[in-house]
Amino acid sequence: MFTLPTYKGPIMIVACSTLCFARHPLEKVFEFLTELDFTRFEVVVHDHSLHLQPDFAIDDPHRTSGYLKQRPGILPSGFYYREARRDLAREISEVRNLATLARHCQVPLITVMPSSTIDFNIRENERFEALLATTAREGVELAVATHGGTWAAVPETLASACRHHKSLSVTLDPTHLPILDLSADLQNLIFERVAHVHLRDSGKGPSQFQTRVGKGQVEHGRILNLLERNGYQRLLSIDIHDIADSPFPVFPEVRKMKFLLESLL
Repeated sequence: MFTLPTYKGPIMIVACSTLCFARHPLEKVFEFLTELDFTRFEVVVHDHSLHLQPDFAIDDPHRTSGYLKQRPGILPSGFYYREARRDLAREISEVRNLATLARHCQVPLITVMPSSTIDFNIRENERFEALLATTAREGVELAVATHGGTWAAVPETLASACRHHKSLSVTLDPTHLPILDLSADLQNLIFERVAHVHLRDSGKGPSQFQTRVGKGQVEHGRILNLLERNGYQRLLSIDIHDIADSPFPVFPEVRKMKFLLESLL
């Protein structure tokens, strides 16, 4: 079987999602980021976040940008809006204000959730038309997360949505979308649209969404090779979820994942 060569492409920046430390206040998150020598982080925005809720971003983007940039040398570099509202008007309003905040923070990208439907239906098409127009007014790129159980984790449907919406980007999560198993045509189309990446180690089983680094089956070296082949020079965001019933402590796994990715760059 053909084996891709060792990755030696252009430098990408290893960043950290705030989901890695979701059960800690932001001040503690900054301490962790400093200890781990991160310079970039992705801010996850949702209703129950200890770090940034949609209403907070709406109130005062200038004040919120200062709040997120309070530690020198550690900068927000992406936002992940993890709400798929039934109320489209509310979602557009929140994404609009988040895009304004992104502009204040000089953040180029907002990732949003797909709906839970397995089809890219008329409602979802209209939703993305509205969201793309909203972020474009602030000069911010919009990406859809390849989240499991949704149309964006179905390669053919994701490819169809990308063909239909020429400005739609992709936030690739290989746990949910095993990109290496796809045909060359689908790989090329999806990788051309990848603007952000979420990474962890994971297995095949339903209880193996995330595993200890090195114990799963994600081929990070091959993924980085394919990203480099498509000219990707952006963030690799570590996205190990800090959940109450995690079978292992998250902090050391974030450290190991950072070392692994940096060793491949």
